[in-house]
Amino acid sequence: MKKFERLLLDAARAAPTDLAPSFVIFGSAPLASVGIRPDVDDLDLFVSDETFDELVRRGYESRVKRLDPSTGESVHHVVLVPGPAPGSEPDVEVFRTFQGVDYASVARRATAHESGMRMASLPDVRAWKVASARPKDLADVASIDRYLAELGRRG
Repeated sequence: MKKFERLLLDAARAAPTDLAPSFVIFGSAPLASVGIRPDVDDLDLFVSDETFDELVRRGYESRVKRLDPSTGESVHHVVLVPGPAPGSEPDVEVFRTFQGVDYASVARRATAHESGMRMASLPDVRAWKVASARPKDLADVASIDRYLAELGRRG
């Protein structure tokens, strides 16, 4: 079993059942789901402000992950599944913001997934990766473009 698949199972177990339909699988996971990437190191989930606040109300801790380079504001996350060792990076994180995209639009275009959550569209992941502009994200943008072009040729 790939780490991507294990993390999805872990996330599905850890997510409150009533909130799971509002979770959108984001980050690099949609790339792994179609074979653009062989696997992932972690799983990022995208939620609305309301769902994020509800997680915090239910006792999930909100922490500052990093600063958004475009705004200088703190980006908070909730750790849904901790990493394998104390002090290691979390395996599954929940975010309310991603550069270059908004939750409502991403959620509208997301498709149902067997986990009970929804999978973000490749164009939405691409938009985030373009806005993020990290070298690894720009490499993913090129891979997404090749994949979508190949799908278009197949018709």
